[in-house]
Amino acid sequence: SSLIARRIGTVRRAVVARRGYFAQLGIAPPCDPAALQQHNCIVYSELRSGPTWTFEAGPGADAPPGSLVSVRVGGCLRTNSGEAVREAVLAGMGLAYSPHWLVEKELASGEIELAMPHWQGQALPMQLVSPPQRRLSGKVRAFGDHLAAGLAEG
Repeated sequence: SSLIARRIGTVRRAVVARRGYFAQLGIAPPCDPAALQQHNCIVYSELRSGPTWTFEAGPGADAPPGSLVSVRVGGCLRTNSGEAVREAVLAGMGLAYSPHWLVEKELASGEIELAMPHWQGQALPMQLVSPPQRRLSGKVRAFGDHLAAGLAEG
């Protein structure tokens, strides 16, 4: 592509479920990525990795901190809509590998909970893309700077 990309940050992801989802089913939450294969996972189909979710071990994980683990998941719903993923989680249909910004309001209110708090989802790079050989207007530059600052906070 001849487009110009400016990296403005990264987006954190995590596995989330509706609060009470595990208790309602009478099952334990997954403790590591491999356990996700035993759960119904809601797959966002627009990711290049498809149904393969990658995680980094954090403090408290049953693996050395910083180690990466990938797992192929499956479930009853595969969609190209982030909103549909969020709504499916809220409806208690399964677990999702979601960017924090998509579910931050529900995480804060307690409607949704983190399913594997000791494992960080692989971060997604966020790019601002523009046509080549085109000077950006002040408004577009300011918007890009605003987005970069917001991503740095979260």
